[in-house]
Amino acid sequence: IPNSKDTELDMVLAAEDSLMVAIPDTHRLVSNTKLRLADLRNEPFYLTSRVNAPAFNPWLISLCQKAGFEPQIVSEIDRSATVLNYVAAGFGLSIFPSRITALATPGVIFLPLSGRLPLYQYKLAWARGNSCQRLADFAKLVVAHSPSFQAKAHLPKQTSL
Repeated sequence: IPNSKDTELDMVLAAEDSLMVAIPDTHRLVSNTKLRLADLRNEPFYLTSRVNAPAFNPWLISLCQKAGFEPQIVSEIDRSATVLNYVAAGFGLSIFPSRITALATPGVIFLPLSGRLPLYQYKLAWARGNSCQRLADFAKLVVAHSPSFQAKAHLPKQTSL
């Protein structure tokens, strides 16, 4: 999601994740203890479709470009689990936020990316000026369970009862 200053949205940070490479367990890079994004420049990529990951894919492509290469995207697939099956079959690799590692898939190893990479951010967003009480309550809940720097979050204005 773009910076909230550039849109008609307000948002709060809900969570952050480091990036992990999903790689076939037989791949030549599996033995690397430090894997940089640039090490993946000649690898075929399988990604979750832009329909399901509208913010992640452009962000990931931008990171690859900053690392000096254009990712070789073979296919965008509708489900993360299906992407992991393509990886397990040895067709290519993928990059996911770390929480995807919970989808353990036989034949797939998740390796952390080293270097100075930003964390992927999950945000709760809503239209500026929305005064829905349920939204305000939900946003408070998200902020209460988010990192401490959320104390200054701009929450939806509550309606009075």
